[in-house]
Amino acid sequence: MRLTLFALLLGTAAAADDREEAAKAALAAAKITTVTVAESPDLRVFATLPQAKTAALATAAQKAQSAATTALKLGEKAGWGGKLTVYAVTDARQTRALLLFGLKQVGNREAARVDVRSDTPSVLVGVSPGEKRSDAQLTADVQAQVATAVLVKAAGDGADLPAWLRVGFGRAIQARTDGPKTQAALKAKLKVLADKADAKLSPADVWAASDNPDAELLAVGFVDYLVFGPPADKFPRFLTGFKPTDEVQQPTVQTALAAAGLKPEWLADGFKAWLSGGK
Repeated sequence: MRLTLFALLLGTAAAADDREEAAKAALAAAKITTVTVAESPDLRVFATLPQAKTAALATAAQKAQSAATTALKLGEKAGWGGKLTVYAVTDARQTRALLLFGLKQVGNREAARVDVRSDTPSVLVGVSPGEKRSDAQLTADVQAQVATAVLVKAAGDGADLPAWLRVGFGRAIQARTDGPKTQAALKAKLKVLADKADAKLSPADVWAASDNPDAELLAVGFVDYLVFGPPADKFPRFLTGFKPTDEVQQPTVQTALAAAGLKPEWLADGFKAWLSGGK
């Protein structure tokens, strides 16, 4: 038993070393040499920031992970099998180089990336050309992406989560993690959205393809309602409903709702009430 335990601990330590070395190799391949590192219980953060700011970023990101695991009823662990690597890059050219040469994401034009299904799970939050981001915005984006990573991990291998669900969950968790002021600001925006929305507003508006300028805010409100409102106990089944099965090989929002016993028409009134004054 002692030998087995020792081997397990040795294997865990080796995995941690492998992940750290993989991150350093990715940064080196992107020629990012000015970087600081900070760790929390579940995360290892590499940032192009001064050490004190990287440490504060790691603390904030850990809070978001803890809030996400609690919301998803995962206990205290997201199941990384080690520490999740978080890259926070404040230069557009370095962001692109890290994607292309460090993380081998050829063709990926995004400035953010979540990968929890490889041997070295990671989150990248960078910037696009011409974009400027304050320290507060960077922290909020890192918190949202870490929360999204927890969501994707909890959904399981093979689950293809829609963008509105990933974004909505990340932003909802970030708002609740950041404190009462941020949460109050979100509630105020949601109330304005509810007041100006058409009387026929329904949950289907969240996932319907549209150019609605309020689409992201609407998604945040709906996910906040699903996770923290009356349907909360059914959200885990809704999430895993996106994982293919023998019966449903290509899950959709509708099949995931059905798997959780949720009906759009039943959700509609509760959703509108939540937008108007949800807790």
